[in-house]
Amino acid sequence: MAKGADYKVGHPNFLKYEKFIINHLNYKGMPDVYYDGDKVQWEAPSNRKGGKFKDTHVKRKDWWNKKALSLGIDTNTGEWISKTAKEIHPTMMKPCKRCGLELDLRYSYVTEKMIKRVTKLSYFEHTFGFKFPEHVIFFVQRLHIHYGDIIFKDLPNLLKSKHVSEIPILPQSIDAWLQWIEEVLIPSEPKGLLSPGAMSNAPDRLDGFHTLNLCCRQKADSGRFKNNLKLYANDRRAFEHWVEGDWVTADRLMGIIRSDSKLGDTSCLFDGNGSEHVKPCAADHIGPISLGFCHRPEFQFLCNSCNSSKGNRMFVSDVNHLIRVEEAGEKVISWYAKELWDRKKSHISTSEEALRLSKMLRDNRYTFMNILNRLVAEGHYAFLSTFLELERAEFNVKIKEVSVKNHITHIEEIEKNPKENLYVREQQARRLRIAFETLEMYASKVERNALLVTSNEIDEKIIESLKALKAVPEEIHLINEALRKQFEGEKVSEEVLREIAGCISSEHRELASFRKARGHLEDAMHLVAEQLDAAWENDRYTRTLSDSIELLFRD
Repeated sequence: MAKGADYKVGHPNFLKYEKFIINHLNYKGMPDVYYDGDKVQWEAPSNRKGGKFKDTHVKRKDWWNKKALSLGIDTNTGEWISKTAKEIHPTMMKPCKRCGLELDLRYSYVTEKMIKRVTKLSYFEHTFGFKFPEHVIFFVQRLHIHYGDIIFKDLPNLLKSKHVSEIPILPQSIDAWLQWIEEVLIPSEPKGLLSPGAMSNAPDRLDGFHTLNLCCRQKADSGRFKNNLKLYANDRRAFEHWVEGDWVTADRLMGIIRSDSKLGDTSCLFDGNGSEHVKPCAADHIGPISLGFCHRPEFQFLCNSCNSSKGNRMFVSDVNHLIRVEEAGEKVISWYAKELWDRKKSHISTSEEALRLSKMLRDNRYTFMNILNRLVAEGHYAFLSTFLELERAEFNVKIKEVSVKNHITHIEEIEKNPKENLYVREQQARRLRIAFETLEMYASKVERNALLVTSNEIDEKIIESLKALKAVPEEIHLINEALRKQFEGEKVSEEVLREIAGCISSEHRELASFRKARGHLEDAMHLVAEQLDAAWENDRYTRTLSDSIELLFRD
């Protein structure tokens, strides 16, 4: 909700809407529009037992009855008043009183029924994200972007409704289908398949519709439909912090944890330390992404309270676990933080030391992001894009079984298959957008309490990296220019980003100029790690933990 908005008063967008409606000719003659002078009496409940406006509900119902008859609507039918409200509404768009989001009042938003139909498609992929609320027009457009023309053969079944007698044979054209949805399906009011942005509620509400839209209705917020959407999760922090790791599989596992009530019922890692640990528990990265650890498909369970208290700190148990995972051959930390991690990981035996390392890794990451900003300022977008592992999106991931041992997830079996559809590009474009927009944010503000590690030697390595990037093929120059126009322009085009993403290949990492430039950056981060390591006893990192934190980070 917007700052300063009060539900009893209404979101600013809703207040503008109120004025628009009460001054519109269609609502002329509405009884008791104002009270206490100039205050709008939007609501007229039927249960008022006394007072000046106890009969407002009856008077307004009589107004709606006369309005219906003037429009030729039979008031003996069951839905006459809702038909009237829709008939006279000037725009069929209404902002929510609580959050201000404007939604379509027609039956036009995807319901759980349609979601279930989509998930049963033979080619359905869990990487297809669901949004709430989402207009059917945009939903079908996204289906086409994700799966391509194959979706046309299944649209008749996906959009089937008893309210539409027959779905015609349409050409394999997304425009033709969108036109049919707009002109036939939505006007048919296919209850169950689609939902209105707000339900009719005349004469209780002046405009004839609930003040809360679909976005904020209590039933929707707490119901099964929205809970099921948790299955399709994306952790944008992996993009924001430029970390490595199998982000597609990790996102998929995170979604399973959020949607599976049995997994959510797993007890907190710190259950039994004398505090209350309310379920369901959340999936916590054992190595915090914000410190440069990989976004891996492995999580530990923490209750919301412990998860919030932990923040981006590490436990001693985290460090020990990550060392064991490394010894088993798995990469746990991104390249730009590996040197510092390798220098200190075997020296962590207390909570205080684990916190010290966490603080150092934070400064290491902040320094790295500022180095990336220098490269962006010189226009080297294509080179930086090779750090984002965009090729991960080219595989469809199915996790067969998940178990929990000692509060940590274990995947029993993963199935990966190559996929070729437009949604691959959509995922890649999203990762590009978030990553580069985050760098822009870093350039525009100074992070509180963060330390930028600098030296002449570090600066020389960065300059050498920039020199190496001058010798790139023309293809790279074109990608750089295309991305520069996007991120330096007024608005980023997702469509253009998808096209650019299709031009970026993992093979670009092997370009001689890119290998050389990355080598210099690795050298720079080694020097950063060396300086941080030398500051191990510095007051910045050795501040004493409070008693409460010490308890939480017990060894």
